[in-house]
Amino acid sequence: MSYYTYVFFDPTRNNEPFYVGQGTKSRIYKKKNKQVESRRKKIIENNKILTVDIIPALNQNHSKFLEICLIEIYGTRPVVEGVKRGPLWNFTKGGEGTCGITPWNKGKNIKSTRSNYFHSEETKQKISIANKGQKREPQSEETKNKISISKIGKNRTEETKKKISKKLAGKCYRETGPLTDEHKLNISKSTKGKPWSEARRLAQQKKDNICLVDI
Repeated sequence: MSYYTYVFFDPTRNNEPFYVGQGTKSRIYKKKNKQVESRRKKIIENNKILTVDIIPALNQNHSKFLEICLIEIYGTRPVVEGVKRGPLWNFTKGGEGTCGITPWNKGKNIKSTRSNYFHSEETKQKISIANKGQKREPQSEETKNKISISKIGKNRTEETKKKISKKLAGKCYRETGPLTDEHKLNISKSTKGKPWSEARRLAQQKKDNICLVDI
């Protein structure tokens, strides 16, 4: 496995260096921080080609050492302790990759924070007004199939079943009344000859297997 250290140069600014990194394989092509990606985008918009200097390294430790040296030589725009001010958009001294940056959510229990958050009545009303008249785009058949497959084998709790039953109780008869024989016949005709979706086929197969077990 070959390691290397690389430097990005900006041809729109007299080949000014603006980022130093190290890695292996396709690491050089992966996205960097926001400032670096902005510079790369501007270079493309100006019909220029990003200049890259790749320095082969003996091993990973050697590539890290070269990264540290180059950052120290060029200097950084962000304030990094122990590094002079310069043109690079590196946020560390180098030698550790992204592991040197502390994630913004480290040590925070995001799940519990979100689950304990409730909208005020005023906020609920604003959301309701904003969403009125807005129509969702219909889901594609592929999305419907994925949702259907993901729910296969998942059983609802008795509490959930009771809630659904209570919500739907009498709904069809109250709004549309029971289906007439003519309506049932029309539904039957409309579905005849149509191939089953993969989700429906799997659901039917699961249902048949359950029936066989019961017998």
